[in-house]
Amino acid sequence: MPATPTRMGFETQLFYGTAGAQAAQQITNAVDVDYNLDPERGDTTTRGDGTTPPIITSKVTGLKPTVTFKMLNKPTDPALIALLAAASTGAAVAIRTKSYSGGKGFDGDMTFSFKEGAPLKGEGTFEFTGEATEEAGRVPQTWV
Repeated sequence: MPATPTRMGFETQLFYGTAGAQAAQQITNAVDVDYNLDPERGDTTTRGDGTTPPIITSKVTGLKPTVTFKMLNKPTDPALIALLAAASTGAAVAIRTKSYSGGKGFDGDMTFSFKEGAPLKGEGTFEFTGEATEEAGRVPQTWV
């Protein structure tokens, strides 16, 4: 049986587009990409019979997807221009991630915040953090 290949970070694909439709334009100026899926939990702990401390338990009540990525500061890059404009106005953007060309990831609309990095001895960057939104009527999907 052939070995399963180990996927490398550069194989991850990131796409953007108009909110409300699946993102189709690939972002090739991205340096680092992180897709996070954090569960929100509600406490389900009970006191028990009072002879021992209770064991803390919880149940997932929601999932919070975020996508964080850095882009080099290339002022003529159309993706960078579009994402900065969206983040500056609070507009939603369609985002699609894939762990590799045939892989899975996030598919939905997000609103963004950003921070600009300007190290003295390094390249200028913009780091974007997106959180899921349904404002354009599209339900986010977390691992498709």
